[in-house]
Amino acid sequence: MSDEAQKRPFLFLWTSDPGRESEQPDDPKIEDWLSEGEAAGAWQFGDPVAGPGEARSVVRRGAEVIVTDGPFPEFKEWFYGFDVVLARDIDEAVEYASKHPLARAGRAYVLPTVPMEDSN
Repeated sequence: MSDEAQKRPFLFLWTSDPGRESEQPDDPKIEDWLSEGEAAGAWQFGDPVAGPGEARSVVRRGAEVIVTDGPFPEFKEWFYGFDVVLARDIDEAVEYASKHPLARAGRAYVLPTVPMEDSN
């Protein structure tokens, strides 16, 4: 089995963090992080997300669909964006996430994905 076939998708959710550190001059740049990920076949896609004022919460209860405009007062953090990355295991995914500029300025949630047929 090839190295690529042994990799699985991980979702990185980037959020704000009240305990964040200030950006440092030697911090990696996003362009470097993306280049490293693309060269290794890890980074698949990702984007920043719009601010809380453009977000919606959607809940369905029976036939009723409840849509709430953001911002959401129950959130202490806000999402900066997301990335989908291929890695052999969560440790490899965490190592790559730790190199992202937002690892200092925010917080990364590294979430292993589960194939739909395995999630039932």
